[in-house]
Amino acid sequence: MKERFSEGKSGSFFYFTTDKKFIVKTISEHEALTALTRAKGLLQHVRSNPKTLLHYYGIYAIQPSHMNQAIFMAVMKNLFDRSSIAPSIKVSFQEAYDLKGALFLRSALSKASDLGSCTALDLDWVRMEKRINANDADKRRIYDQLCNDLEFLKEQNLMDYSLLLGFAQTEGAQDQLSGAPTVLPGSGGQLYFLGIIDITEEWHCGWAVQGNILGCLLAFVCSSKPEFRSASITAVNPKIYAERFKSFMCNNVLQLPDVEGSAVKGSVVPADKLEIESDVLRV
Repeated sequence: MKERFSEGKSGSFFYFTTDKKFIVKTISEHEALTALTRAKGLLQHVRSNPKTLLHYYGIYAIQPSHMNQAIFMAVMKNLFDRSSIAPSIKVSFQEAYDLKGALFLRSALSKASDLGSCTALDLDWVRMEKRINANDADKRRIYDQLCNDLEFLKEQNLMDYSLLLGFAQTEGAQDQLSGAPTVLPGSGGQLYFLGIIDITEEWHCGWAVQGNILGCLLAFVCSSKPEFRSASITAVNPKIYAERFKSFMCNNVLQLPDVEGSAVKGSVVPADKLEIESDVLRV
């Protein structure tokens, strides 16, 4: 397997299987227990939603002889796997995004030219006014499934998950796609790979404390813009997190303004109305 270090704050290691179909990610013991206690519910959800965007397949622990503690790992689908694409279609990946629907400390790009060399985040997406260019029927299919998955995550008291979204360019007829639920054909030969990742974090008192501290910080720094406080930080309870996530995906990613209830309170505004100072929200 090929090893890769996470770009995120978790400091996890990723291992790709030889066929590139699966990823093995190191997780904490708490995350492993969180996932195991929800495994039965996830199985039922997947059976009821065959086109789900949640693709976790197992939780494992190994005990190396030279270590005093076990290493916990989650096995998940490699969302950028090309096996669902017909061999006659050439796929060239261009850029990737990790989107949570939050803005505070959610920028990875120091300049626009960095795009493609690292995984960009929510604030980068908003500033560059990115969007998915696909037909409304396909975007609505993704949105409907996203809503079902978010309802499950909310019921399971989970938060801090992301939509991993990859942009690729294709050469070949897109009608040869297999119809994989995590692959969305776009216009002009564009192809989107997407799915929900990092679903092993539950809401607990530590998150509540972090949310209160960051909320106070933003209340002080952005006192004249209170509408941005809840829309900015990651540490919010699962209900708010899910609703904000859904709103961001509907309004800023898929851009489906005709969806009922899309203007969820705390949703992220368009780039031309983003008034929070860059030095506050930027890493």
